[in-house]
Amino acid sequence: RFDEAIAVFDEAAKSNKQDFRPILGKALILKDQGKTDAAKPLFASAAELAPAQFKDQINQLASAPSPGASPTIVPSPAGGAPTPSASPTPKP
Repeated sequence: RFDEAIAVFDEAAKSNKQDFRPILGKALILKDQGKTDAAKPLFASAAELAPAQFKDQINQLASAPSPGASPTIVPSPAGGAPTPSASPTPKP
């Protein structure tokens, strides 16, 4: 169903080239699929087109770990137990 959603977002983006929302939607789907290299320029385009009040949120979405991302273990200072830097999100 991702392909169907991407097709809908592509069609919406073609009909209104100044609307950031379909570009952002497609970027989020690609990111969820692990296609971060394809999603990055779309996040940038969406942020460029978006009104000022949405730019920070778009940039946060672009830099947040994807839902299926594995946690990265970061050692704590002074030899304490390592802590995960991101919590894994259970897949539906």
